[in-house]
Amino acid sequence: MHSRVPWGVVMPRLLSILRLSILSLSGMPLAFALPAIAEERAPAATVEMLSLPPLPLGRVEIPGGKTLTLNVGFGSGLFRAPSDPEGVIWAITDRGPNVDCKKPKDITGLGTGEICGGDKDGKIFPLPAFTPTIYKLKIDPAGAVSVLETLPLKGQSGKPTTGLPNDLKSTEAAFSVAGKPIGKDPSGLDTEAL
Repeated sequence: MHSRVPWGVVMPRLLSILRLSILSLSGMPLAFALPAIAEERAPAATVEMLSLPPLPLGRVEIPGGKTLTLNVGFGSGLFRAPSDPEGVIWAITDRGPNVDCKKPKDITGLGTGEICGGDKDGKIFPLPAFTPTIYKLKIDPAGAVSVLETLPLKGQSGKPTTGLPNDLKSTEAAFSVAGKPIGKDPSGLDTEAL
């Protein structure tokens, strides 16, 4: 017989699971919170380290000689559908590789004035055509993670979206790795949740 768990217990637990769910930017170990359900005590969570092989996006050369090796980054959002088999979760990428213009020198080798036109609030997009994507992932009993399905996000036009800023006044300026301004994308998304 199944007992009902009050929504006041379920929601904080789901939030703690999402907070503890971390996937790295470059395929390094990831952590998922797995709930331990007990009827007579407060809910607990167990963190397990899992790994997903890097999913390469490519290499980008920065003027001045530096090369960035880019991989798909997960962790902006995770979801588990109740109807999915055990070990299956959905994850969404963020907007794609980007570098804050506040301190680009460590990553690009160039200063804000050289690559962002002095705009400290802007972002550098090494792959401006990157499409935010939902991934269906399988976690096997040994903790290995594999990709089952990919769903690139599309705009109303049916064309793939990008992670570039959209036309809203509150978004930041976008720059290429060559320091040139990149236009806005009306379908641009900064995906943060599923």
